[in-house]
Amino acid sequence: MVSGTSGRQERRLWGAEESKVSAARGVTGAGGSGAGGGGCGAAEMSWHPQYRSSKFRHVFGKPASKENCYDSVPITHSVHDNHFCAVNPHFIAVVTECAGGGAFLVIPLHQTGKLDPHYPKVCGHRGNVLDIKWNPFDDFEIASASEEPREDPVRFIKIWAIPKQLLSRNFTAYRKELVGHSRRVGLVEWHPTAANILFSAGYDYKVMVWNLDTKESVIVSPVKTIDCHQDVILSMSFNTNGSLLATTCKDRKIRVLDPRAGTVLQEASYKGHRANKVLFLGNLKKLLSTGTSRWNNRQIALWDQDDLSVPLTEEDLDGSSGVLFPFYDSDTNMLYVVGKGDGNIRYYEVSADKPHLNYLTEYRSYHPQKGIGFMPKRGLDVSTCEIFRFYKLITTKSLIEPISMIVPRRSESYQEDIYPPTAGAQPSLTAREWLSGIDKVSSPLSVSLPPLLPSVLGGIRERMDGRAVWWDCPAEPAEPGSSRACAVLLRQARLPQMVTCAGPRFALWVPWACPGVPSARLRAAEPSASAPERPLSNSLAPASPHLLDQTEMLAAEDRRRPFSLLEEKAPRWTAEHRLEEKKTWLTNGFDIFECPPPKTENEVGMRLLQMFYRQQEEIRRLRELVTQREVQAKQLELEIKNLRMSSEWS
Repeated sequence: MVSGTSGRQERRLWGAEESKVSAARGVTGAGGSGAGGGGCGAAEMSWHPQYRSSKFRHVFGKPASKENCYDSVPITHSVHDNHFCAVNPHFIAVVTECAGGGAFLVIPLHQTGKLDPHYPKVCGHRGNVLDIKWNPFDDFEIASASEEPREDPVRFIKIWAIPKQLLSRNFTAYRKELVGHSRRVGLVEWHPTAANILFSAGYDYKVMVWNLDTKESVIVSPVKTIDCHQDVILSMSFNTNGSLLATTCKDRKIRVLDPRAGTVLQEASYKGHRANKVLFLGNLKKLLSTGTSRWNNRQIALWDQDDLSVPLTEEDLDGSSGVLFPFYDSDTNMLYVVGKGDGNIRYYEVSADKPHLNYLTEYRSYHPQKGIGFMPKRGLDVSTCEIFRFYKLITTKSLIEPISMIVPRRSESYQEDIYPPTAGAQPSLTAREWLSGIDKVSSPLSVSLPPLLPSVLGGIRERMDGRAVWWDCPAEPAEPGSSRACAVLLRQARLPQMVTCAGPRFALWVPWACPGVPSARLRAAEPSASAPERPLSNSLAPASPHLLDQTEMLAAEDRRRPFSLLEEKAPRWTAEHRLEEKKTWLTNGFDIFECPPPKTENEVGMRLLQMFYRQQEEIRRLRELVTQREVQAKQLELEIKNLRMSSEWS
């Protein structure tokens, strides 16, 4: 009883003290209102816990399975601090080792698994390739920069037009050659809104602006040379509309430039942060830099682009020595920080209010990355709520591993809140317009990911509600009442129905009806009695939309496996419909009779080699199982023999 009474007395005294403190705070706030002290009292009274709600708080990284990775890839051993990897919805390009010069590989995105040791390379540089970048407005054009031998008086940048069909031999026919730098070229960067404008930075401390909208195959004079740097340029980044260019230099200074005039608008001389990489953060008018602190800790710093005297915030990460690569997604305001030489990917949510950087979590892996690439937003898989995708280069395993950043959602329908309109593949300016000083828009031309994707990208596959859907339509606007307009309406409906649209080849099994389509159009879209209905089978290829032309579909077909559907929703094949009848059959979204065979015997050989390697791996696995069974059988025989001998002796 004594202890209980004393406890109650202590609680009463504690409550009385709390009431006195709160009353004193209120008096202080009221008394100081005339002298500017009222704000303090209001702040104390409106205190709230340090918790910030966010729809991206539970984002997690999901690595691809082994069969969906790219194995046996000879990744470069260069020590240059670049990504060494570039990705678009068609291809993945990676810098590789090559005897007698520099080269890189261009692998179709769907061609996962073990790579042929004799896979063709894109080669033509005399020195090691240091940087590669895909043209954001042409998925078949890529720029490469290299370090040429010292005896060469000039260094070259090459522009390559990658053919749509698979490469059968080493590719050496470049489209353009840019001659201007006197030392090695370490960086190339395409303009984000203007077509055919390329920036390059070399070890001669110069940034050169190139206009590729010319007929000459060899361009010897850039349209602008920026020579305001005093040391080697380490990184370049454009703002959203390309009117500003930010650079970091080996003198550890950050500069904001006017890329047309070549003048320095802002320069950071802050001694507490030695910057290595810099990145514009969308329309927030802020810069993020990665580097080291005074104590050699890896550090990130946030800056106001109009005032680089002092950073808005700084954050030390760890004591590792690898370079930090920043990536920013302006659609979700998420920042990803990837460390070279470690397996971690940290991600933050950036806001305009303090604190500007809100740490979410990190993806951890035991395998360190040599470099990393990322997929543009128009190539992501919206059906799995994928908001970003990395391609991690693991040199210790000669592996390229895709890592998908996914927002966990229970519903399988399209999540409109995490997919705002994103940058498309159409430039908003021509090269001549940009050079003349025109800035039409504040950002690149945007497209909507779900309904407008078929009108922007032809032949894209998605997985929706467990079923595979293919569009194979020409890349031109959809007219009202056309099959592609019907597709847009079908995606917004909800009831199960099998639809085969007339006009351009378009067939899909959608789990919805189409109330917005006229009845005449629905009758025209009904499958004919002569052609059997079959749901499209699911694909175990990478779970992301890939653009496949008809010659590439054959290589993807042998990796697809059908999945079982419910009996009432999956009409079975009938015996009277046979392949010998040469009808139009759709398998996994394309017509197996309309796909032309490979054009050359070399392509056939490459496909056979891919099948051969897959079969070899399967045979090796089966042999291991057989060996294990044989060992188990021998062990059982020995045990039986021992039991018999023991029974005889007994």
